[in-house]
Amino acid sequence: MKLAYILTIGSFVFLGCTKENSNNTKLKIGLLHQDKDFIELISESKLIIDSSFKYASGNLLSETEFINHFKKAVNENDPNSRKIISRSLGFLNDTVFWNKRKYIREKISLLNYKYDLNNADQYLISNAIKNQLYIKPVNQYNLSINKSTALEGTNCLQQFNNCRDNVTAAFAFDQIQCVMAGSLGWTGLGLLLFAACEASAYYKSYVGDRTCLINYNLCLK
Repeated sequence: MKLAYILTIGSFVFLGCTKENSNNTKLKIGLLHQDKDFIELISESKLIIDSSFKYASGNLLSETEFINHFKKAVNENDPNSRKIISRSLGFLNDTVFWNKRKYIREKISLLNYKYDLNNADQYLISNAIKNQLYIKPVNQYNLSINKSTALEGTNCLQQFNNCRDNVTAAFAFDQIQCVMAGSLGWTGLGLLLFAACEASAYYKSYVGDRTCLINYNLCLK
């Protein structure tokens, strides 16, 4: 399931239902980068990517397998799916991962309440994330993680770390985008859309950090 397709559906329903909620005493998006909750969101996102790289299980799930297990874990609280997703992302303790996932969701909901992220300049949000990770801003959000080429140059480790920071930035940005679906509420359609969007974001990071490692090994050859 493609992230852009999910977001298009979510944003269409959301915009049709909530015209009156915009511009009500929201903070300016320019203040986002110094917000404590935003900083904690990026820090927690980085911890998830770090864990995925260090401890993830070796068996790579397909996109369909990963998303189906993620949705079963969220929507049905299926213990086997919860375990598969946790192990795939490098967490030996299922509760730890799902608590972190809940923490990230709550932080994004809080930031959306404070800044109205749905209607904010997405370029500014993307750059705020990159600046927090000390990544040089780009003209637009287009990290092309799954199309990256072999790393060049002699400083393979530095390029590898930058690659993983880009994965973290993509993950955090995608999570914020998923708030469009979450704004419909945490039951019914809103929960289904959010879970599908969230699953795509986690899968993208799941594949992304493995791509960084493949490119790192190519760089060393």
